[in-house]
Amino acid sequence: MPGRELGMFLGRLLKKPGLWGEAGEAMNLFLYMRTPGGREDGLLSAVAPYVSAGSLEVFTDFRSFAERARKPKQTPSVAVVYNPNAPDLRALVSLRDFLRDVRVLLILPDQDEETIALAHRVRPAYLAYVDDGISGVVSVLKRLTGGGARAVTRGPRR
Repeated sequence: MPGRELGMFLGRLLKKPGLWGEAGEAMNLFLYMRTPGGREDGLLSAVAPYVSAGSLEVFTDFRSFAERARKPKQTPSVAVVYNPNAPDLRALVSLRDFLRDVRVLLILPDQDEETIALAHRVRPAYLAYVDDGISGVVSVLKRLTGGGARAVTRGPRR
């Protein structure tokens, strides 16, 4: 899905009534998916109810995601990295210090030995595989947000 179509999709998603919970401290959600469309749209639709309006940032190229990761972030923040390739994972490892206070949910494309080794170097809070579907990711986000668009009241990850 090209950038314009992704923008239109997000616009429709955000206009759905009752999608956002009541005001509270917003949890930032950074979602990286290198090839939007199909399963990725389902992931986006499934995670949207667990963040407040304005706190969802979607990236379809790693350079933009990395630039955002280097900027200050409100706590709490969660980064969902969906279907990264090996170069993305290597770059993600180099961002590890910038993501120290961010819960990283990593959804890998395969169970290849190199992929898994790189993934563990990122130190994710949650690790799954694309073929597992999105229910695990949604469950983790639901737990982190207290079941709705509410803030996580935890300190930084150690």
